[in-house]
Amino acid sequence: LDWTWREVDETLTLRNLSIGIDDVGSVSAELELRGLTREGIETLSEETFLGLEFISATLTVDDDSITSRAINMQAAQLGITPDQFRQQIKGAVPFFLMVLQDAAFQGQIAPTLQAFIDNPGSLTMTLRPKRALPLMELLAAASDAPQRLPSLLSVEIQAAQ
Repeated sequence: LDWTWREVDETLTLRNLSIGIDDVGSVSAELELRGLTREGIETLSEETFLGLEFISATLTVDDDSITSRAINMQAAQLGITPDQFRQQIKGAVPFFLMVLQDAAFQGQIAPTLQAFIDNPGSLTMTLRPKRALPLMELLAAASDAPQRLPSLLSVEIQAAQ
């Protein structure tokens, strides 16, 4: 974990937040928040965190064979080939995404997830809202209207082999 705090603009940047498991994969993240004052650092109260604003985040999931192994195992249980099972999962992705209630976002990420199913590698989700979001607003949206989160956070997802 690396972090920097810039007093001039009260920005906290966390980098290299990561965890990994051999032969499974890893998850890494970066996060940038604004509104952390010197006094907030010294007291570290709940009020300190609730007064922060979300600037951006990146979350990357790197597959280290767990996806292919899971697909192979499930295909064997169903008595079909892994490629047949991949096609079934890819066909179901749009239906799984309907819960998001955001057709534009669903249309954006469905091909990305389908590409990942075909060729597991890494998935990177970038959250970069158009404006700094107070954490309280973000928490309220997550609780009251989670379907708003993709547009509120300007979420983008990319797959790489």
